[in-house]
Amino acid sequence: MSTPLPDDLNERLRSLYDEMLWLAGRPGITPSMARAWYTHIVSNRLARQIRFFTGEVSRSALADPRQRLTLEHFKRLQTRLTALVEGDLAGPRDAEAFIRVLRDLEQVRITTLSENYAAMKANGDYDVAGIDLVQWDEIPEDVRRVLWERVLNGKVMNYEAYAVPGARSRSGRQNTGA
Repeated sequence: MSTPLPDDLNERLRSLYDEMLWLAGRPGITPSMARAWYTHIVSNRLARQIRFFTGEVSRSALADPRQRLTLEHFKRLQTRLTALVEGDLAGPRDAEAFIRVLRDLEQVRITTLSENYAAMKANGDYDVAGIDLVQWDEIPEDVRRVLWERVLNGKVMNYEAYAVPGARSRSGRQNTGA
């Protein structure tokens, strides 16, 4: 997480911040709609450069790693980014603070889709949502392979750190090492 971002990425994130605030200042556009510019339009282009997998997977995701799984933003990315946009519209603008907050919010865990919704309803409280986490190195290799191929491969900045021997990359090549 503390790895410095390339200058061009910092510049793109500053530009994104300006775009979101510009959108939020337009008539009829709410801070939530402006935040959606990032979460629903731009984020997929930046995921491999900013999204960070924590190494935690829900026990329910492990029960059947072929079910619908998601990279869950456990720090409530949408809610907190919307609040940030709203606050920066009213007060001083700080693109560097936005970049720091965004990097923090772009930490993800692997959960089931239903757990993701349960976590949203519980305001991110995993105990209330009934989500139990397991560390990556405690997961059997065959399950890690499926998770890496289906959920992590090419979707987070640190996906190579979790590579499993024998797993297939998006290009179809087989991994030879961990």
